[in-house]
Amino acid sequence: MFLLPKHMKIAISIAVGILVFGLATVIGCSRDVPAPVVDPISIRDLDSPKPREPEKKIMYLTVPKMKKVHNLPVYTAGPGGWDKALKTSAVHVKRSGFPWESNANVYIAGHRLGFKDESSWKVFDDLRDLADGDKVYLKDSDGTVYTYKVYKEFVVGPKDGWVMNPNGKDIVTLQTCTAPNYTKRIIVRAEQVEIREAG
Repeated sequence: MFLLPKHMKIAISIAVGILVFGLATVIGCSRDVPAPVVDPISIRDLDSPKPREPEKKIMYLTVPKMKKVHNLPVYTAGPGGWDKALKTSAVHVKRSGFPWESNANVYIAGHRLGFKDESSWKVFDDLRDLADGDKVYLKDSDGTVYTYKVYKEFVVGPKDGWVMNPNGKDIVTLQTCTAPNYTKRIIVRAEQVEIREAG
């Protein structure tokens, strides 16, 4: 078996991260659906084990402060599927985490503008208006709702792939482009504060 020196492995990992992030963020620059119905069946202590992984990986995103983000389908895709996902909704970058995983960075991108005839037109346009303390909700296909609270907003360049890496917390990272030139990326991070399991 051929083994690479440690410094080469690190360099390759960084290069792959930059490539994936560069492609993912280029596309970040809806359909209105009812807000999710959340039954407070059971509230899980965040120190207890995470809920089981659902059979279907689709998630639904709700951000009360954003006009078009109410029970918005979020499709998990790799580089070859981002365009298709973004035409109808938002995309969860495949190599990032899921809310039912520990220490996960759930990385979701959406259009700042997009194309007027697509349902994802301006779906993340008001992402820039989020502030510390605002709530973000992710619901999985089993009906479990993960609540997050915004704690950080910042801007990065298109090659800053480190923002997709885990940071030791259970977080969701939302990303779209800056306007009017779409050369940088608006990043909003929220930390998981509650899990409500269905049934």
